[in-house]
Amino acid sequence: MHKLTIAVEAKALATLRTGVGQYIFQLYKAMESLENKPDIYYHINRQFTKKIPNSVIVSTSTQRLSYKEKLAKSLDKLGPSLALTKKKLAMTLYKKLYNQQVKKIKPDIIHCTDFFSVENKQGIPEIITVYDLSCFKYPQTHPEARVKFFNEYLPSSLENAQHILTISEFSKREIIEYFSVKPEKITVSYCGLPAGFQPYSKEQTSATLNQFGLEHKKYFLYVGTIEPRKNLEILLDAYCKLPIQIQTQYKLVLVGAFGWKYESFLEKAKKSLNRQRLILPGYMPNHQLQQLMASAHCFLYPSLYEGFGIPPLEAMASGVPVITSDCTSLPEVVGNAGILLSPDDAQQWSEAIMGLIEDQQAYQHAVEKGSSRATLFNWTASAKKTLNCFQQNC
Repeated sequence: MHKLTIAVEAKALATLRTGVGQYIFQLYKAMESLENKPDIYYHINRQFTKKIPNSVIVSTSTQRLSYKEKLAKSLDKLGPSLALTKKKLAMTLYKKLYNQQVKKIKPDIIHCTDFFSVENKQGIPEIITVYDLSCFKYPQTHPEARVKFFNEYLPSSLENAQHILTISEFSKREIIEYFSVKPEKITVSYCGLPAGFQPYSKEQTSATLNQFGLEHKKYFLYVGTIEPRKNLEILLDAYCKLPIQIQTQYKLVLVGAFGWKYESFLEKAKKSLNRQRLILPGYMPNHQLQQLMASAHCFLYPSLYEGFGIPPLEAMASGVPVITSDCTSLPEVVGNAGILLSPDDAQQWSEAIMGLIEDQQAYQHAVEKGSSRATLFNWTASAKKTLNCFQQNC
């Protein structure tokens, strides 16, 4: 059988490993471990390489704002029109460079991992991964230039693609309904569970917890970018509705890079809670995040819109009960193993948190169901399904 050669558009691997970067890294690390692994070339830092980087150097300055959000923030200051022009120019230059360099590799398939086609002129089939349609469904949660950019470029990218990959049945339905794409042109390949997310003892996590002034099982945790779409104000409201003695015992910890329009959230947070009760450590490398996750009392994820939602999966695998939104893809990921609530009812969220504190039997039941649910998702299965998709479309 012919050994497949894949050219991966992988510029997201050069920035903080959130969202797209995690998807590329985990998917292709798993694919490289398959018996029938293909030849894979990654386009990172303006050149192709056969080696996938294991980590990104994270400086103090990048722990707060992700690269994309820094760019979006700086472009916003220019005004939507100029910001859009700059994004278009950057896209045009990137496509030109990519197409010049991909000629030397002569791949069977190009995998466009970040929504948009590279519009190669060699007739090489392009498979595009589309994670969600949040720019279309919740445009108010994105910079105006980003929304206009997606509206202008995504329709033609979907039309030009040989095939489309997405990460949930929910996202597949959205793509079909919004763009009238034929169902057979879309393959769903779920995200998997990153290695290392598992229960850890109090002794194993003490060094990390001490660093942030935390106690084992004495805090509620959120992990993800600090941005409007994540709906974090509901967590502030829910936390403030808890009895004072509970707030004194349990802190609220929000881990993640500061994204677009994070300032309004910080302003509300400062007014609502004192610094002793709200912990904002910024972006965190996996080895620390895994320990922080396993030591949380419960995991809170009130997002308004997700194409998949890996953090709740990581929490379930870590032996931590999950409370999350009852919308978009999240019920598909969590199933009946988590507590699903309306993302706009702070009272419900507060009561659910109290329920896990007061009912130890319910708490343990949630831990057991979550641990079982998490085993259903793995990157090896995703890599096999993705590779099969490539083989059928080249």
